[in-house]
This record gives sequence, C-alpha cells and structure tokens, in this order.
Amino acid sequence: MKKIMTFLLLLNLGGVMGSEKNVDQELVYSDAGKTVKVLQDSGFKVVGLAFKTGQKLEKHKTGTPAFLFVHQGQIEFSMEGKIHNLEAGSFFNIPINIEHELLAKKDSKAFLIK
Repeated sequence: MKKIMTFLLLLNLGGVMGSEKNVDQELVYSDAGKTVKVLQDSGFKVVGLAFKTGQKLEKHKTGTPAFLFVHQGQIEFSMEGKIHNLEAGSFFNIPINIEHELLAKKDSKAFLIK
C-alpha cells in the first residue's frame, strides 16, 4: 500500500522520482494497438497503458500482486467470469495466478503498479 500511495502522490505532483513527466505525453494512443510503457522501475514498477476504444489486453496471469488504476476513460476488467467496469479514478487489486483481461470501452489510460 505504501508503494501505491507514493506513486499516486508522485503522479499528483506531476513527476516521477525527480523528473517531471506528463502522462498524456508519455502515453499516446495508437491505431496499431495498445501502448504499454514502463514509467518507473526502481523499487516498484509502474507500467502505463493506453488503449483506443475496442483495444484489449488478452487473457493472462501475473506472478506478482498488481494494482490497476484507471486514469482516463473506461475499462472492462474481466476476471473469474466477472466483469468489472472501471471508470476514471477507479482501481482494482489484481491477485497472482488468476487469469484476467482488459477491454477499453472508451479511449483509456491506466497505470499498472507492481
């Protein structure tokens, strides 16, 4: 939880670990497919995701607990037969070894924190 709060504080301040960055400049939408970019990888990993409407992250599992935070848009998060509609400001704790997938219902940007 401390890692998550630190990240959200840094995001709110507009910088990540001493260097100012802008989410909208770092994560750009692409017609070719989803955008996945590591934004922070020191102590904990922050991966930025950008999806155009209809793009998805196929079914997969994670070997480490993860925290998904939706920054913009709307993402349909499916896990164990349940669909969770996550809108801007929503977050979801993803457990290890459980198959899940994401589908963008609108152009969306999100952060995955591990």
